[in-house]
Amino acid sequence: MQLRTVANLPIIEVFMTAPSPRQAYYQLWIEKAGNTFRVFKESGIGFGATPMHRQTLYFETLEDALEIFKKRIYRKTNRKKGRIYNIQYYRCQKPIELQ
Repeated sequence: MQLRTVANLPIIEVFMTAPSPRQAYYQLWIEKAGNTFRVFKESGIGFGATPMHRQTLYFETLEDALEIFKKRIYRKTNRKKGRIYNIQYYRCQKPIELQ
């Protein structure tokens, strides 16, 4: 999990886990960086362990970043097969509808 300073507190953040013996987790958050918005994704197994995968996507508008953010959450929580994640916590600076 990345350390954050006050200057880069997330605009929106969600942490999800999948019921599995290895404690799979998936975390997403959006930060503002200058004139762009960044969507960060981390996933792995075992809480507190080093993430197995990290990805950062850059967008010019918050709306574009939120669109990807919402799609990722939907794909992880509404599956027919594979790991189905449950939202453990969700926080944001302003109320934003996820679905």
